Amino acid sequence: MIFLYILGAVILLLVILLHSPFRIYVSCRENRFAVYMEYLFFRRDILPKPEKKSAAEETLKAGKDKPEESTAQAEEQPEECQTGTKTKKKKKKDKKSIFPEEKDERIAFIINILKSSGKALKHFTKRIVIKNVRADIDISAPDACDCAVNFGKANIAVYNILSFASCFFKVKKDYISINCVYNKPESIYNFSFTVKFTPSAGILSVIAFIFTFLVNNIKAKRQSQKVQTQA
Repeated sequence: MIFLYILGAVILLLVILLHSPFRIYVSCRENRFAVYMEYLFFRRDILPKPEKKSAAEETLKAGKDKPEESTAQAEEQPEECQTGTKTKKKKKKDKKSIFPEEKDERIAFIINILKSSGKALKHFTKRIVIKNVRADIDISAPDACDCAVNFGKANIAVYNILSFASCFFKVKKDYISINCVYNKPESIYNFSFTVKFTPSAGILSVIAFIFTFLVNNIKAKRQSQKVQTQA
């Protein structure tokens, strides 16, 4: 009974992890971008990134006290790098690559990857939801003619992007408001949306890609064998 309880707990945990969605929040407030990602109880800010001191600056500060040692190490490094690259090249030659060597086989291999990835990508993209699409854009320019032209361009761009995205993803928009405001210093762009997808969708897409790739590869090999026997 204890084993069944542990197994059930593990299965429940896997179900929660695989079906809990990733959420990517994208927003622009007065021409300033902010992007962050959430998964369960975790959150990570993507934009704007916090400023951090680079490792190069820290090493330069630490190496100022010992210039002689740094120069000696710099002189010794090229020989070690050359020996390291030689050993790496030898290892690469010894290992057999998955990518075929002959030209015809390479072309068939690439075509097989493209054919197999198409269904997997469709399976994955159709399970990505772009929701809460909101836009409040004020198009402005000092000249009235330029303002009207930019207003038309903004409408064409926004609605074309939405229609193009809806061909691949599920798009749910709340409202789109594009206004033509004359004689303001600059245009103001305010928009936001949320991208949602689950890890299970990605895993199923990878499995579908591997399965279709293997099936197509077996079919291609059988056809090549038939052609060789007929010839």
